[in-house]
Amino acid sequence: MSEHFNDENPQEILRKIGEGKLELRLIIMRGLPGSGKTTKATSFGLPVFSSDDFSVVAGKYKFDPSKIDDNHKKNQERVAAALSEGKSCVVDNTNSQLWEMRPYAEIAIKYSAKIEFSYPETPWRWDVTECAAKCTHGVPVSVIARMKERWEYEENTINILSAARPENKNILPGEKIAALDKLGKEVIEKIHPAIKFEGGKFTIQLQVGHPGEPGSVEGCFPTHAIMSIIELHRHYQALNPSRETALAITNLEQAWLWLNMRKLDREARGVLQTDKK
Repeated sequence: MSEHFNDENPQEILRKIGEGKLELRLIIMRGLPGSGKTTKATSFGLPVFSSDDFSVVAGKYKFDPSKIDDNHKKNQERVAAALSEGKSCVVDNTNSQLWEMRPYAEIAIKYSAKIEFSYPETPWRWDVTECAAKCTHGVPVSVIARMKERWEYEENTINILSAARPENKNILPGEKIAALDKLGKEVIEKIHPAIKFEGGKFTIQLQVGHPGEPGSVEGCFPTHAIMSIIELHRHYQALNPSRETALAITNLEQAWLWLNMRKLDREARGVLQTDKK
């Protein structure tokens, strides 16, 4: 999943920063089933969102493998909704691999929330037999053991943003081109009408002169161009992740935010789209 920016939410974020109201936290839990992860999650006194919530039917937990991706998407949407309202929250999932936390890290970055990681502190947290005995969802020892075996450590924002889902690592060239064309039509071209993406060709017409002035050329502004580059590199990062691309995306997002802050300042002083300083 990739959260796409627009012209409204970031401005709201900047407004909150200016008023000193933005102290968002996104706490991402990590822990085996039955390790005490949920108990730790509830101890923060914040809203707790778990993908497992969507597997509870009539008060009973019923795991359906076919709904895993859909349940995770719903949980990500709940987290995004909370952060968009300025509410800190906790993600209570197993998160055994780094790529599983990437959607949440992207959401946190979008809403300028501080990302924290937390583990249960129980003495049995890595004892798969004890975890299975205490797990309220009936996860077998064998499944918990596999989760422990594939556990990825060194969680930090850069590593998580560089992580990719296993099946995305070996996409064929033709599929990459098709995915890129789809990205262009469904995401990049919607950023601004002056941005076009077709047949692998990426064109941007920048605004020349002030809108409506004689001799001016209608186009997009640098913030739109930067956002289109961000979305393009998010796509590349999903297909072939690297630390360098993740850093580039982060710095492009910072550039975008600074330019929007300048826009808001000029708009507040009534000098937007003029030559006045």
